[in-house]
Amino acid sequence: MARQSFDQLYAAAPEEQKAQLRGFRERHPYKQIKANRKTWQYIAAGQGETAVVLLPGAFLPADMWFYQMTALAGRYRVLAPDSYALQGIFDLDQICWLLEEMLEAEGRSEATFVGLSAGGGIVQYLLQERPGLMANAVLSHCGPIIYDEKGARQGRWLLTLSRFLPASIIRRIIVRQTSDQPPANSQWRAFHNAYDQEQTGRLDKKTFLRFMELGLETRRTF
Repeated sequence: MARQSFDQLYAAAPEEQKAQLRGFRERHPYKQIKANRKTWQYIAAGQGETAVVLLPGAFLPADMWFYQMTALAGRYRVLAPDSYALQGIFDLDQICWLLEEMLEAEGRSEATFVGLSAGGGIVQYLLQERPGLMANAVLSHCGPIIYDEKGARQGRWLLTLSRFLPASIIRRIIVRQTSDQPPANSQWRAFHNAYDQEQTGRLDKKTFLRFMELGLETRRTF
């Protein structure tokens, strides 16, 4: 099935909102750092002395923060990488190291880290392994990284089941599990649904399975 264009995906969204996202993408091309044969990509905005790093949820790109980055850019240097799953990096120590390299490339030694969902897991890991990078930590929509036998059994069951499910079903599960619907009267509802569709449409089964495996391993060893 052919991938839909931006205009097709966002056909029901208000023109002003579409223009905000399209304009943000045009003004903020990706930056890259390369180290140890890995490439880490992120976007940056603002020129403030204080750095803020925004870490997205499991399978979301950096521009999920476009609204917040636009609001913060007047006071801060705001950095947002794509999620580690999208970047194909599933080693937490390596992720922490690449975040440190990103700050160094930006001339910063520390930052306020904001982690959403799976990004909150990275913030918790950073607090343990790289506390010197952390000026402040903000966790949103995430639980603590702890081992729970019941949760582990459910995670193993879902991982096993997912190995036999087609990617289309996995995408629907992800949307249902990770994305709350805005209120019916929200002016962003159509945009929200289009953005979800755009991002989940890019997700492949291999990436999802690797993400699940990392989650189980992290809770077992953290």
